Amino acid sequence: MPQLGESVTEGMIVRWLKQPGDAVEVYEPICEVATDKVTAEVPATSAGVMQEIVVNEGATVAVGKIIAKLEEKEEVVKQQQNDEQTNEQRYSPAVLALAKEHSLNLSQIKGTGAEGRVTRKDVEKCLTLQPAGAFKPTIDPDEKNRLRTEAGCVILEEGDVEVALKPPRITKADKMLLCMQEVPQAWTLTEVDVTGLVQLKDSLKENFLQNEGFPLTILPFFLKAVAKSLREYPSLNSVWKGNRLILKKKILISVAVANDEELFLPVLKDVEEKNILGLAKVLEKIKRKVYDGSYEVKDDNSGTFTINNTGAFGSIISCPVINFPQVAIITVERIVKRPVIVEGMIAIRDMVNISLAFDQRVIEDVTAGKFLQLVKEHLESYNLESTI
Repeated sequence: MPQLGESVTEGMIVRWLKQPGDAVEVYEPICEVATDKVTAEVPATSAGVMQEIVVNEGATVAVGKIIAKLEEKEEVVKQQQNDEQTNEQRYSPAVLALAKEHSLNLSQIKGTGAEGRVTRKDVEKCLTLQPAGAFKPTIDPDEKNRLRTEAGCVILEEGDVEVALKPPRITKADKMLLCMQEVPQAWTLTEVDVTGLVQLKDSLKENFLQNEGFPLTILPFFLKAVAKSLREYPSLNSVWKGNRLILKKKILISVAVANDEELFLPVLKDVEEKNILGLAKVLEKIKRKVYDGSYEVKDDNSGTFTINNTGAFGSIISCPVINFPQVAIITVERIVKRPVIVEGMIAIRDMVNISLAFDQRVIEDVTAGKFLQLVKEHLESYNLESTI
């Protein structure tokens, strides 16, 4: 598998253009490969006969791995051996410099000059046929880790404390880094008038606390609004699986819950079927387990969409990071009272910002905007007559 770009680490075989037993000429395309950056034909680096296809169509393979086996023509092998002894005599300085710049093996290029000499035009033609960087050797993963460690070397001074990260933290860090590097994230925000919702919650809070033993919060209302909106816009309720996107039938919402040391993403099931009271009970049960350290990470990776209540920390605007392999995340900011224009008059209303980060490979801007507006409509529909 050639390296089709400096940051590309793997590719998917889209279609084989040659089959076992087929004759292959040097630089003749043998298959089509797709990466997250480009789709290109992979040319043969030598003439011969295709012997075996190692990687089937639709499979993804790392750069540098064998994808097919080719039996070279005997005359080609002899020519390559001769080329290795006469390399400096047959190639001009300009050709040698160009080949070195692009890491090309000149013995694999058929010359059109006098006595079969490889000319600059021959090399340039090869570069148009061969995807950039295909001959460049890949760096071993262990070597990358070593280089990364050396680049991030820090000199410890007196008073510094070196803290070893726990495996869950390292896993989450790797996931966030992958998402920021690989996912083209976009972000949008809208403000919501939740005056009716706040009035409803305040009217119920005393009886609720007395009957249930814990306070009623805003989060269950947001959960319900998001779940109902996801049913209308299913593209936001999807996850990546390799090079494929899976549109999930079930809505499984990950909710960010943190204690003093760690952040967890427990998954809530059947959110659509539960009422506000039921959702509040589930959330409270999870929070207690997280706070007392008894929460067990089992299905944190099964969620299809994430909600983060950043308003609990006093935030009024934040830019969330998608919880990969999901394709979207929404944040609920702090509710604040401020003057707004209502029917031509100034009124003090309870306002909250909700922000959405989404993967632009999957979700169009217009879809994200409509989804956020539907969440807004659901939240603004609550009033003192609503039931939970």
